[in-house]
Amino acid sequence: QLQGILSLEDTTFKSLATSGRYQQFFIDSLGQQHHHILDPKTAKSASGKASVSVIASNGLDADLWATALFILPLKAGQEILKSNPYIAAFYIFDDSTTWKSSKFTHYTPTVSP
Repeated sequence: QLQGILSLEDTTFKSLATSGRYQQFFIDSLGQQHHHILDPKTAKSASGKASVSVIASNGLDADLWATALFILPLKAGQEILKSNPYIAAFYIFDDSTTWKSSKFTHYTPTVSP
C-alpha cells in the first residue's frame, strides 16, 4: 500500500479527488479483477493504473479529471496536464510505480506493508 504526505505551494488547488480500482471491484470465475471505471473504447475495465489523484480548484473538476486521466493512456494524460495549469495529478500504476505532474513538487511517498 502506497501512502504519503502531500503539500502544494500553489493555494489555488483546493480539492482532491482520486479514481482507482482498489475499492469497487469483483473477481470473476477466472480470477480476473474487474472494476467500475470502464474504458469507453473497449467497454472493459480501464487497465494499467491502480489510481489517479487530481488536485484542482474545485471538487467537480478534480473528480472529472481523476476519472478521465485514469482511463486515458499516460502520454495523453501528460499532454493534458502540461497544457492545463489548473490541475495537478499523481498516478499509481499496477506495478506500484508512480508518476506525478510538475505541480506535485512536494509529495513524499512512503510504502507501508
